[in-house]
This record gives sequence, C-alpha cells and structure tokens, in this order.
Amino acid sequence: MPLSVNPSLGKIISHPATIPGIAFVLVALVWSVLLIEQQRNRDFIEQKAVDEAANLALAFQENVASTFHDADTALKLLRPEWQEGPLHFDERVRALQSAFYNDLLVQVAVIGADGLLRYTSLGPTTEAIDLSDREHFKVHRASTQDTLHISKPVTGRVSGRHTIQVTRPIRDGQTLIGVLVISLDPAYFSRFFDGVHLGEHGAIMLVGTDGVLRARGSGQVAEADPIGATLPASLPFVQQDSRPNGGFQALSPIDGRPKIYVYRRLAELSQSVIVALDVGDVFAEHHQRWERYKGWAAGISLLVMLGAGLLARSISLQFDFRNRLLALIQGLRTLNDIAVKPASLNERIDAALTLSREYLAADYALYAGLEADGWTVSHCCASPTISDGLDRSQLTELFVAALHEAQHDGTAVELRSFVAISQLYMDDTDYAVSAVPVVIGGSRHGAVGFVFNTPAWDDTSRKDGELIRLVARLIGSMIGEDLTRRELERLATSDFLTGAKSRGFFTEAVGVQISNAARHGQPLSLALIDLDYFKRINDRYGHPVGDETLRMVARTCQRALRAGDVLARLGGEEFAVLMPRATEADAMEIAERLRHSIAQGAVSSGELTVTITASLGVAQLAAGEDFAAFYNKADKALYAAKQRGRNRVVAASDIQAGRVEART
Repeated sequence: MPLSVNPSLGKIISHPATIPGIAFVLVALVWSVLLIEQQRNRDFIEQKAVDEAANLALAFQENVASTFHDADTALKLLRPEWQEGPLHFDERVRALQSAFYNDLLVQVAVIGADGLLRYTSLGPTTEAIDLSDREHFKVHRASTQDTLHISKPVTGRVSGRHTIQVTRPIRDGQTLIGVLVISLDPAYFSRFFDGVHLGEHGAIMLVGTDGVLRARGSGQVAEADPIGATLPASLPFVQQDSRPNGGFQALSPIDGRPKIYVYRRLAELSQSVIVALDVGDVFAEHHQRWERYKGWAAGISLLVMLGAGLLARSISLQFDFRNRLLALIQGLRTLNDIAVKPASLNERIDAALTLSREYLAADYALYAGLEADGWTVSHCCASPTISDGLDRSQLTELFVAALHEAQHDGTAVELRSFVAISQLYMDDTDYAVSAVPVVIGGSRHGAVGFVFNTPAWDDTSRKDGELIRLVARLIGSMIGEDLTRRELERLATSDFLTGAKSRGFFTEAVGVQISNAARHGQPLSLALIDLDYFKRINDRYGHPVGDETLRMVARTCQRALRAGDVLARLGGEEFAVLMPRATEADAMEIAERLRHSIAQGAVSSGELTVTITASLGVAQLAAGEDFAAFYNKADKALYAAKQRGRNRVVAASDIQAGRVEART
C-alpha cells in the first residue's frame, strides 16, 4: 500500500512555531539516551570492579591462610623440640627459618610459665625480659585449650619491630610450662598489594574479628600508621553475625574517602581479608568520559536549537521567496545544463555569467580570480546596450572596492559609490555593485560580481542576492571540479615519493614521442640514470635518508632539464629522461649536466652529509626503431657506464662503434 502523508500534518510540522518544540524534544531525547547510557556504563564498571575485587580477595585469603597455616605447622614442629630440651632447639629454629621467606619471620621466641623470655632467635639477651603482660601470653595462661592465637600488632621488646604474634601453648599435661611464639612481619601481607593494581587510593587489609587492623597495603601513604588501629564495629567484616563473605560501600575510616569493600572471613583464624577499591579511582575514567559526553551533548543541543531557530526563520520567509524561486526555475535549469555540459571551463563560466547578467538586467557580470599579486578580472560580459563602458582595469578597481566589504562565507554585499562610478560614464548615471566571494576548500579563490545602474538595482533590490550566491557557488563548483580533475591526473601520472612521472606515464609518453619523431622527422633521445651504490645509503643511514636522497635527485634533475623533457622514476634508484628534439650529442650534454648536478647535491643525516653519484646511458632513436630496441640501447650504455667505474655518462653510439673510452 503506498505511503501517504496527511497534508495538514505536513503544514503543522512545517509551521515556524512548531520547529523549536521539535528541537526541544530532540534535545531531550539526546540527553535521555545519554543519561541512560551513562548509568548503564556506570553499573557495568561497578560490577566489573566488584568482580575483580572478589577475585583478589579470594587470592589474598588463600595467601593469608597459607601463611598462618605454615606458621602453625612450624609451631607444632618446634614445640616437642623445646620439650625435649633446649640444647638442639636453636639448630631446629635456624633450619626452620630457612624455609620461610626472609622478610616474613621476624623471630621465634619461647616465654616461660612465669612470663619471662626463655629463648629468642635474635640472640641471647643481657637482662631478663618480662612478657607476662602480653596478650598472647595471657590468653594461653587463662585457657587449658591447645589453640592457635593470632595477636594484635605489637612492638617487640627484643626486635623493636611491629609484629604479629602467632602462638601456641607448651603444656606438660594440663600444666602450662611456656608459650611458643613466631613473630610475623605485617608488611609481608601488605606486599600482596604490590602484585595487583587497585588504583592510587585502593588498599588490601587484614583485620581480626576484634576489629584491629593487622596489615594494610595501599598505593597511598597514610598520614599516621593505621596498623593496630581499631576499626568501627559498624563495618560488616567486623560484625560477628554478618555474612562470611560480602561487599558494601562506605567511607574509609582511614582516609575518609568513599570505598567499595569486598571481604572474606577466615573463621578458623578469626581474621578477615578485605579489598578496598576507591570509588574515585574506579570511576575516574568514566567521569572523564562523561564530562566529554556532556560537552558534546551540550554542543549538539546548542547546534540543534540554533539550527531550529534558523530553520524557523527560513520557513517563515519561504513564502516570500516562493514566487521569486518559481520565476528562477527556468534560469536554474539552464545553469544546471551549463554545469554538466561537456565544454571547457572558460566556456561554462562565460555561459553562467551571461545567463545571470541577462536575468538580473545588470550592465556587467564578471569573475575575478584572486592571484598572488591581487585580483584579476578573467571573465566579463557586458550588456549590448552599453556604448561607452568600463575597461578591465576600471572594472577591477570597482570590483575590489566591493570585495573589501564581502565576507569570507559568501554573503552578498552592496556597495553604492555614486561619485566615483558616475565619473566613468558620460550620462552621469549612478551605479551599484553586488559582489560575492567564490570559496573553494575553505579559502577564497575568486569572486563573482554584477554592476547595476541605480534604477535597475532598486527594481531588483536584495531579492536577487540568492541568485548571485547560486552563481558564485556554481562557478566555484566548476573551478573546484576542474582543480580536482587536474590534481587527480597529476597524482595518477606521478611517482608518489619523488614527484617525477610514473613508469606507466613514461611508457605511454615514449610511444607518443616515437610516433611524433617518425611523423615530423625530429630526433628523440633517451637517458637512463642509475644511482651508484644507493643500497649502501639505505643500509647505513636508513630508508628515510634513502627516500630523501631520491627526492633530492628528482629535484636536481628537474632543475637541470629543458622545458618539454620528461623525467620519470622507473623504480628503486632508476630514473629515465626522455628528450624530444634532442640528438645524441644534445642528450650527452644534458646527461653530463645531470651527472654533475647530482654529484654536487647532498642530503643531511644528523651531523653527516650524504652525497651520491650517478651513472647514465644515452641513446638516440634510430629510424624504424621500436621502443624495446630504443630502450635496450640506452640500457646497454648504462651498463657500460657502471662497468667502467660509475659516475660517468656513456653513449650508445660509443658501444656500437666499439670505442672503450667513456665520456666523463
């Protein structure tokens, strides 16, 4: 079923008052989609961070459990050794210490039943040390159970270091005869942080069920050492009745920043491992991206609203322009025919100016190109009714005065210069000028202008400014198309690296020149150029220097050649020069000039200067000779030049005559 549109709906949509409303809906839709997508991305990032933290917590849990299990195993192995007698106990301790990481086990100690230190792996002490006030001693003295105890971090009275005491009682039956102690460095657990990336403010922690922080690793240095601090009881990993594993968000009691916490409890050790991700670190990249998106959305919103305002204004004016545009339809069709008609660029520009001048009833229609030395009127058509008109220099002067007021974006301007222009006419009539720049590729390339007598201008007024802009755009598109075509032709026939002609172009050019030479009886010569030891430059200085050397050679040759000579790069370090209307003697002179110029050229490589020489073979086309034979003669001459020492020019006639000396 064909799609039909309600005419009344179209009128409503096209009404100027509805355009801002539609724009507002579009802007609201853009922001709604952006906000939804932003929240979705934030949820995804948060979930991904929680999952990664959970995996890290599991790995940290296994690391902590393994460490305390090893320490407990060591306690159980050392305890009977002490009970058998301290004679060989120290040897057992030394052997056991070698099995632990050097930075983990600080010391092994034994506390007697009276609380006095009986043994320490740090060496004998000079005085009795009373440890009866230590928590790990009191726990075992108050209990009859053989349990593992992990103390709060304390400062050792022998080691002087912050340590975690892992202890078991030494009993004779039910009688406590001592406490065996292994002191662990809390920093060992903190080093797990070094192997993971948790951001600048992230952290891993080991916290007992008593809420005491036993170890912490973070990329941020705290103002005060938090080890040994008691964390708030409101934190889930401190609460005894909370889930054994979980996650939550809260402000850090250490640095006050919001954190995402993931914890796992080691019930048998009365400890919990916690991975804390800083909310700011987790969402830092997301927030930066969101700020960019907001900026883009704000820019788009501004453009939409601005465009809506301009569109509403345009629609409100469309009825005023409708009658005029209908009248222009035939003229625009003719302009379109001109644009696509396969004629020369000059013919198309002249046709466009003639048509538009007739429609506007202008005295002159002209196009001026912007050259390096100023404006030049290149196309001009005048009304056939003018008997005493302006010459090109007067038109240029008048036109440039109008262009000074023209805007770069192509806005039409009107310049009334009654006195200056009236002096150029016998009847003292006043005149006006309308000029519009022709912009190609963002830069002003020229301008289109029309000269009116004042009554005619008043009749036409500003309503035809749109046609003038259309003519300017049409001529701009014609010129741009011509420039593009010529640039494409240049690229298609040139070597990208050196700017010389390509091998394909050279092959076609040789065929054409051979035909011309045979038809007109004119000489034609060819020189083949091979750069000497070019591979050494690539190997020693690198390909960038080699490429610059090739470009230098091409530039040097172009400067030394005659107008009409064709330089082509055949590939690698090989070039060819096709010289129409040149005998072999002429070609030898040109080739020698090329050889000398190449040898004088240089390329800088750091503090070094790279030079190169060239060998050349020259041949003249013989009567009835085809391209292959012509090329082979020059190639043999080139081979002879390289065989005879390089940096020289050899003529094919010398090879054919059997002369062995080369011309240098």
